[in-house]
Amino acid sequence: MQSVQTLRLYPSQYYNSLKPKSYVDVFNSPTCTIGKYYREDGETKARAVICLMILDLTECFNIGKPMSAVQVARLADLILEKYSMLKIDDFKLCFNEVISGKYGTIYDRIDVNVVLTWISTYLNERLNVAEGLSQQEHEKTCSRGEKRKENYNNEFLKGYDKFIESKIK
Repeated sequence: MQSVQTLRLYPSQYYNSLKPKSYVDVFNSPTCTIGKYYREDGETKARAVICLMILDLTECFNIGKPMSAVQVARLADLILEKYSMLKIDDFKLCFNEVISGKYGTIYDRIDVNVVLTWISTYLNERLNVAEGLSQQEHEKTCSRGEKRKENYNNEFLKGYDKFIESKIK
């Protein structure tokens, strides 16, 4: 759990070092969820990490109406409440996609509602990808099971054929 230790000691550096390019990168990441971080390190540290992520996002835009400290704190609370199942890598990927324009153009404002909408959209996409990967894995497992069953049935039929032949003779 080197990543968790680094997160605890150097949250800003850790967050900046994350480079997830896809949902699969996030799924394979050893980083813990925000909820686990909250339970193990406390509310203050969890809120601070989330605020750091939000501020990192907002610094990427030249907007006329930036988020106030109260809005950032309120958003951090809502993220802890509604999205504690997501990993820090999830937020990095989501916010990178926001920055790249995937979720639309930013029109002079970022606020709590806008950010929560982005996270919700991201989560829906993430769940769809996870479902697809799970279905693929299920189909692979089933096809392996079918092959084993087919092999078993073939061996059984060969043995049965030999048994019948021996009774006929």
